[in-house]
Amino acid sequence: MKALLFYCTLLCLLWGCGTRKSETNKPISATKAMKEIRVDEQQGMVDYREDLQKFIITYHQKETIDGQITCIPAQNEMIPRDLQKPGIRVVFSGLLTEDPTLPPPRMGGEQVLLLKELDSMHLYNKN
Repeated sequence: MKALLFYCTLLCLLWGCGTRKSETNKPISATKAMKEIRVDEQQGMVDYREDLQKFIITYHQKETIDGQITCIPAQNEMIPRDLQKPGIRVVFSGLLTEDPTLPPPRMGGEQVLLLKELDSMHLYNKN
């Protein structure tokens, strides 16, 4: 019996028992640093989240039908005052990160990320 327990424990250690799987089915550790995503010249739209009392930026996730990224700024002041208008289209660059303190997605296909750094943001111009 002790030998069986030993082998089960050994197999668990070798095959990563106790780790959870991400959506991509790759094991991730509970101590792993949060994933960061750099966006450069990303087209998006400004909106206002009443529940958070913050202006946010949303954009369509490439190569998906309904994937949407919702970027919640770390501080309200990050989004320039002249661009704090729900529905306007913008282009922005910055650093996004996962944050377990953010609210859950409100719909299928949505991913909620923290806008950790905003390097630039301006009105979208089709020309």
